[in-house]
Amino acid sequence: MKDYRLCIIPLFLLCAVTAKAETQSSINCLALNIYHEARSEPLAGRIAVGAVTLTRAKINHATICKTVYAPSQFSWTAQKNKALPPSTDKVWRATLTLAKILLKGRFLDPTHGATHYFADYIPKPHWHFDELTFEGKIGHHLFYKEDYEDFRLTLAAL
Repeated sequence: MKDYRLCIIPLFLLCAVTAKAETQSSINCLALNIYHEARSEPLAGRIAVGAVTLTRAKINHATICKTVYAPSQFSWTAQKNKALPPSTDKVWRATLTLAKILLKGRFLDPTHGATHYFADYIPKPHWHFDELTFEGKIGHHLFYKEDYEDFRLTLAAL
């Protein structure tokens, strides 16, 4: 099993990954997803969740917000209260900064293009694990990769 806890690289050394143009809406959507999915994770875990979100957007040629709020993609989006956290929340402010960095493409994807993840403290999801490649564990999240073409067709069917 791969464990990427030791692969924290200073941001100025990270490779660029192409992302769509940065807008406040994209920043907020990506930050909200990272905040709700991984705010208690180490930096590498938050980067990894952001990377999966960006990978899904890139595969589907979709905006960050459409990717985050697509049905059944991220569990927190099923909650009724989707308001932005208060600006006084230090974790939220740090997550906004991280989202801006990720959207500028200033990171190396620690998941190697993973399209799925889940936390190790919840029951195993309903995915077809035999069709996914395990990419590693970062923090409490297990990351999996699916063939991009099959993944795009699966999401299109939703």
